[in-house]
Amino acid sequence: MRSERTVTLAQIAEYAQVRRPSVSNWRRRHADFPSPTGGTASAPRFDIEQVTAWLDSRAVPAIATTTSGHATYGDVFREGLRIHAVLTAGGQGADERTKLLSALAAVAEPSGTLRPEPLGELLTALGPGACAELLLASGTRHDGPWNAVQTPAAIAALSLSLADEFTEWPHPARDRRVVDLAAGTGAFLVPFLAGGAPQRVIVSEPNPALREALRLRLRCHGVELAALADDGLAGDPDWGDADLVLADPPYQPGEDAFSAEHPLRWAERATTLLAEDGLALVVVPEWTLSRTTVGGAIPPVVVARERLLRGRHVRAVVQFPRRIHPFRAGAELVLLVLAREGEAGSAVTLCDAGHGMKPFDSHRQPMDDRTWVEEWVLQTVRRVRAARTQPERGRCEDIPLSQLLDGGPLLPSLRLTSSAATEDHIDGYAVALQEATASFLNTQSPARQWLDRLVVTRRPTPVGYQRLGSLLSSGRLQQLPGHRIAVADLGTHGQRIYGREELTGIRPPGERRIDPIALANYDAAVITEPGDVVILAEDPLRAVVDELGGSVLIFPVQGLRISGYGEMSGPNSRPNRETQLPLRPHQLATALRALRNSRRSSGSLVRRVDLRALEIPTLATGEGAQLDEAMKDLAGHTELLRRQLAALERLSGELAAGVADGALTVRLRGPRPPGRTASPT
Repeated sequence: MRSERTVTLAQIAEYAQVRRPSVSNWRRRHADFPSPTGGTASAPRFDIEQVTAWLDSRAVPAIATTTSGHATYGDVFREGLRIHAVLTAGGQGADERTKLLSALAAVAEPSGTLRPEPLGELLTALGPGACAELLLASGTRHDGPWNAVQTPAAIAALSLSLADEFTEWPHPARDRRVVDLAAGTGAFLVPFLAGGAPQRVIVSEPNPALREALRLRLRCHGVELAALADDGLAGDPDWGDADLVLADPPYQPGEDAFSAEHPLRWAERATTLLAEDGLALVVVPEWTLSRTTVGGAIPPVVVARERLLRGRHVRAVVQFPRRIHPFRAGAELVLLVLAREGEAGSAVTLCDAGHGMKPFDSHRQPMDDRTWVEEWVLQTVRRVRAARTQPERGRCEDIPLSQLLDGGPLLPSLRLTSSAATEDHIDGYAVALQEATASFLNTQSPARQWLDRLVVTRRPTPVGYQRLGSLLSSGRLQQLPGHRIAVADLGTHGQRIYGREELTGIRPPGERRIDPIALANYDAAVITEPGDVVILAEDPLRAVVDELGGSVLIFPVQGLRISGYGEMSGPNSRPNRETQLPLRPHQLATALRALRNSRRSSGSLVRRVDLRALEIPTLATGEGAQLDEAMKDLAGHTELLRRQLAALERLSGELAAGVADGALTVRLRGPRPPGRTASPT
């Protein structure tokens, strides 16, 4: 029979709030790590007192993800042991939900519950509110019973800071009226209680177990509920006149833009409950702000979005970084900062809070790292505060409401552009031209001759834009779908294939083909025409022009066809008809690849670009024709150089293989020509 005073490696990790490999590393790297006192070779057990003493010598780093500010891992470990003892006091056979509710009840309602000794120690050290948060956090760190419905700490922390930026509270914290329409266990609400228990708190939660946990949690913080309902969307006149309305509605898989039960209902409901100068903070999925008109039909979620904008309810839209929800894979979320009708003003602050953030770029720190969250919140609030005076283009800007009422998306990553200042473009072009010219020094290649012909000048007037969606709706562009074709049907003969591998450069176009007999099995397959633009709408967006046509597009690759291009530019077209084209293939492909468009992506697992939201500069016919000619030549030179490089790489491989196998010897004939270098400099 094993002693209760021993722990496993997994338990050490759990109680010390570190990952399991960290404990294994401690044991392997430190000779003074306690030796096992029981168990087996594959599952050793260690004496608790020895482990605690050893952990007392290890300081907690400033960046560590612990739920309290302990100085050493020994302190964290002791606290973890107490929490474990409190939770197991609820019954060895009980599930995690029952144990947690029992522990919360013991904190919130001591008169009706027998408190275990470890709980008394925690209460003495922390007080009931902090003790309740510690118990709930212990469940969140692992496979807690309510992890998927908990508002992430990062979202709650940023929302709390933004609330003070967007309103001057008419009442102090203790006199406010607060409503939470989808409270869960209160993870969104509790941070707003730091200034004291509000005058009136109304919450809604349909799940009975969550509702009980919420009631106990708030009681631990000294908050008695004015109402506890089970349907936040139901009309109740007593809920109105609120200073603050919160809503982080439950995630429902299968939501779509044409459903009448879309998530923006929570946003509209929140605005109806606000008092004058009140504020609503509502978390919604990204897709509610990215969907637009589909085939002429206007989805209900788009109608609701337009109502919020036209009613001047929207103060700000803050797009959270990918994977911000640690327990809901693929969920991409946005915060709506809302006001009562007419109070939001004539501009909306759009902020892409994940763009350019170093912690999210590296993906090295966990989402619940308190140090990371604090830094990220400060950065985001600073950007929101500066949006009116010193906006960061492509990240956080105030956009006039009139520009947002065009039926387009409201998602910051799709609305905000990454355009640089004119001087930056001129300087960037000059450096790039200098580098390109130097790379062709002492050569007479066609690419060098093209560089000598290139003329670039400053544009004298601003350029206008039109969205790709409007070009598709008007019929000026046609969208060509890619097709799912079995790999077994691909070969080296037949019609050319454009797939992800061709667009990303893994394979040269033309290497993979499909025999016409095999292609006949795919009735819906569309064959490209000369001048069609082939697109891979991922991050970054890639676009090339199929000059020859006759190709087959493999999903996720798709195409765009300029209506009438074949008739106006083909061999049978009338003279000068081509000069009348308002849009040309290379002109279109160049605009699509531009940085302002290539970053307009969304999606947690695979970042995809919404083609309809992309912006195409509106150029005069002559200017568009000149751009198209220049970019067509550049694409030809690039493809030629790519083929030359591929041929040289193949030659290098054959030479290496022949020499290594003892079949070939290699030398050069005659002296090296003057002015040629043997290797790149």
